[in-house]
Amino acid sequence: MQLVTETSENPLKILIVARAHNQIVSVLKKKLGDFQADIFMTTKRVANFSKYDVCFFVDYEDIIPNEFDDSPQKRIVYILFNENKVAQTLSNFVYEHKLHHIKIINWEPKKENLEKDIDTILWFAFSRSEDIFLHIYHENLTSSHKKKSNKKFVFPKLSFRSFFKPKNLVVLGIAFILLAQILFLPPLIIASWFHYQAGKSVQSASDENAEKYTNIGGSSLSIASTLYSIPRPLLHFFSLGIYVDNLFQVNTSAHTVLESLLKVKKEGALFTELLTIPDKTPDENIELHTHKDNIFVALRLMQDNLILLAEKIPDWTEGLTDIKKTLTQASATVEGITALEDHIDNIFAGDIEKKYLLLFANNMEIRPGGGFIGSFAIAKVKDYSITDLKVYDVYDADGQLKVQIDPPAPIVDYLNQTHWFLRDSAFEPDFLKNYEQAKQFLVLELNEDDFDGGLLITTTAIQHILSAMDKLYVPDYQETITKDNFYIKAQLYAEDNFFPGSLKKKKFLGSVMNQMMLNLQNSSYPTLFSMIQKSLNEKQIVMYSDDSKLQALLEQNYWAGQTLTPKCSLDDSINCVLDYVFSYDANLGVNKANFFVKRPTKLAVSINENGEIKNTLTIKFINNSYPDVFPGGSYKNYTQLMLPPNTRIEKITIDGVNLERYDETNFNYKKVGFLLNVQPQSESTVEIVYELPTTIIAGEGVYQLIVQKQIGSPNYDFNLEFSFPDNLTIKNKNFSPLVKENNIHYNTSVSSDKIFVIEFSKK
Repeated sequence: MQLVTETSENPLKILIVARAHNQIVSVLKKKLGDFQADIFMTTKRVANFSKYDVCFFVDYEDIIPNEFDDSPQKRIVYILFNENKVAQTLSNFVYEHKLHHIKIINWEPKKENLEKDIDTILWFAFSRSEDIFLHIYHENLTSSHKKKSNKKFVFPKLSFRSFFKPKNLVVLGIAFILLAQILFLPPLIIASWFHYQAGKSVQSASDENAEKYTNIGGSSLSIASTLYSIPRPLLHFFSLGIYVDNLFQVNTSAHTVLESLLKVKKEGALFTELLTIPDKTPDENIELHTHKDNIFVALRLMQDNLILLAEKIPDWTEGLTDIKKTLTQASATVEGITALEDHIDNIFAGDIEKKYLLLFANNMEIRPGGGFIGSFAIAKVKDYSITDLKVYDVYDADGQLKVQIDPPAPIVDYLNQTHWFLRDSAFEPDFLKNYEQAKQFLVLELNEDDFDGGLLITTTAIQHILSAMDKLYVPDYQETITKDNFYIKAQLYAEDNFFPGSLKKKKFLGSVMNQMMLNLQNSSYPTLFSMIQKSLNEKQIVMYSDDSKLQALLEQNYWAGQTLTPKCSLDDSINCVLDYVFSYDANLGVNKANFFVKRPTKLAVSINENGEIKNTLTIKFINNSYPDVFPGGSYKNYTQLMLPPNTRIEKITIDGVNLERYDETNFNYKKVGFLLNVQPQSESTVEIVYELPTTIIAGEGVYQLIVQKQIGSPNYDFNLEFSFPDNLTIKNKNFSPLVKENNIHYNTSVSSDKIFVIEFSKK
């Protein structure tokens, strides 16, 4: 195998680290000399690898791959001799950490194949292939196999008497050898097909089919692996084995993922069932913890193989690209679940009873903290048992408030309410502040306190979770609830003809919750996990815990619904411009108009030659509801905006008309608020022009923009335009926009908090 190399004024610096200077090392060094590179050799550990472009470790696995995880420009090659277990361990580590510049080779050398094998090794080491692992070995060939013949084989007509003639046996032997090279293909194709069908069955929550297809796929894969041992050396000799090995690896990882997922489903069903038992026996407690441990063992194994699958599956077609994307998302979901393992005992009160507050927010009547609080629940948990769960209608609690609490000004001015109640408590964009306020109301209304944590869940989040349950039958109402009809049914049973003191809402939501708990074990776990993560990521579920470690994890994943304090992400940047935009709504129209409202947003950032920054934020409110048709109507919205402190508001216009009066404060943030009315079947455009308090100075620097998403708000389209002068040069950015002359254009969907970083240099 000939390697084609190119000369360079700066030749490659290649290091060989070997346990001994033997014949293999000598041949390797000679072959590397063809690259016109500077070759260095040592039998001792080197303290610093930074000056070498390529490093070969020959029978020297003591240097672990993570020493090179920050050197993707280097080529690192491990050559091991008959060390399959060590090679597999190293390659698994490299696959998991996506270190494609590191190659692992397990070699079973033979003297007569030495030079050819080293040619193969060098081709593999310097190729652009993303494959990480190569196994080179040779089977003993008999002298009859080595003989060459120029004669063409003619298959004779065979009779029973002539069948065992030597000539016929030779022909049959050769035919068998040729056939043996492809015998593995049919069972491998069958395995691939059944694993694919098992994956589809998992998505549709057909556990019986998923298990059946997984078992058939595993059996077929085992047969294929046995048959593949015969042609494998020949296929690797012709450099075809890598592709076949990849297909085997994809099937092996897929089978492991499917088996792990089915195990999680079975163990999860048993775990959930035991959770519902209030006073468990010691044996039941042991059984529950065993199921919990089995779940996390299976999840970790699943995550490792999801990473391998996402790496190995090619992106040749749109369908394969979608599969890779799904696998990557699944891996992130499993990673999020496994991150909670150390906190499970704390969450489920493994030692002492814990008390949680669950707030149900109707985000079709949006409020700064997620939505109108129509219902809430108080849950008590002890020893992995839900010992008590009570669902309350908010009016039951608010009717018991005996003291006057002054509400925020917009509630007084636009809702005409002089008293503040729990139902309107989510009036801050930060969940922790709203949670603390809700607790104060509950002390005064129900004498309930000493909560260990809280959770707010929106109507949208319940719809997400229902999508994992297909159809949910609620016997109390003889209704079948789905993600598509849940909101309409909730309005029918909980809101239509509602009056304070009515039990309709409490009973309906309580019945739905009970059925959801009972049907968790019958749901599609992949969909359930991904929908819970989606709800957390999109702020349809936000959480708080009194446990500082768990709260730190929630904040780290942006699941705590906190208002962010902008700070520079590049610690060593002196010239750091912090920009921040957080727009949020409060529907004060006593209707559910947000079901019909869209609000695409555009931010235009303009920098002049003096480094002064002027922003124009444009929000278009589109109300698609119909007049006098419940639950829609006029969108009476108290619109608020949070910007960097000391920002100067130049003007605010609504449909091109200047807004003369608006609320404005300037503390930790510049806050602006004003009332907006959008009639049914119409739209209004709000434009806010403002100047940042920071000026860009000469030198290297970074512009950093944070766009926060409101709790409970739907995802919305966001367009960023960034205009800069000739004396400013863009060096780098953390997104991929369209750049035209001195303008950057970028379109995205705000489904979670976003950060945009642009590194620049100003003259």
